[in-house]
Amino acid sequence: MLIYKASAVIDGIISLRMFFFLIFLADLRMNHRICLFIHNIVENSVDDVLLSDN
Repeated sequence: MLIYKASAVIDGIISLRMFFFLIFLADLRMNHRICLFIHNIVENSVDDVLLSDN
């Protein structure tokens, strides 16, 4: 019985870690999208400034 409880606790911990890892991955993807968005805005602004100098 004790072994069964221990394995259930370990299974719970593993599934929790997977859950938090998936949240972490989703957060990384969102951060990547936000960075790309900001990068595109900055790139367009720089292009506009460089073109207006000519």
